[in-house]
Amino acid sequence: MKHITCRQMGGPCDAVFEGDTPGEIATAAEEHITEMAKTDPAHQQTYDMMAAIGSSPQSHAKWQKDFQQMFDDAPAV
Repeated sequence: MKHITCRQMGGPCDAVFEGDTPGEIATAAEEHITEMAKTDPAHQQTYDMMAAIGSSPQSHAKWQKDFQQMFDDAPAV
């Protein structure tokens, strides 16, 4: 299992996401950002950034590659 924070992923807070795969962590982060964006402008900015990345296949592919590296580099806990 690995831990990655919202801030490490470009978000505004130190919420911790846990998972055994990058997909598990990305899903937890997406749920957190989406929920927090409803009431927090800083998370809304992150949500908007995620939407922009998701709308471009090239940007999304780069994000996936970078996130995979972040996951690989995160220590197991």
